[in-house]
Amino acid sequence: MWPLFLGTETPAPLMLPDSVQKAHFAETVHKIANLDFETVLQNLLSESVWILLKILLTLAIYFVCRWILQRIVRLLDLALEHRRVHISLRTFMRKHVRVIFTLLLVLIGHSNLAVTSRRLSTSSPPSR
Repeated sequence: MWPLFLGTETPAPLMLPDSVQKAHFAETVHKIANLDFETVLQNLLSESVWILLKILLTLAIYFVCRWILQRIVRLLDLALEHRRVHISLRTFMRKHVRVIFTLLLVLIGHSNLAVTSRRLSTSSPPSR
């Protein structure tokens, strides 16, 4: 259990001193004042293409998994019908399997679309 805590960093304090806050603010103002719009547009274009590709991939995964889910539910229904399970239990099982797999599908899509703010915010200012 100890190795889990050895590699962790100490958390940053919640309240930073005024001098640190002023330094961060001055650095941010300096970055904004020295923006190169060509670089900004280039980064914006590359990020938007990347996000569009992620959206298309997520939609493709969603529709393929939804098709597979329909097949699984149909197979489950046929198996329960073959075993002569009561219709109310079959409906109950179909709906619960569909809800559980749909929630998993939404979680997969969300994790695929997650864009980290660190990737967008750590772009360094252009060097001149």
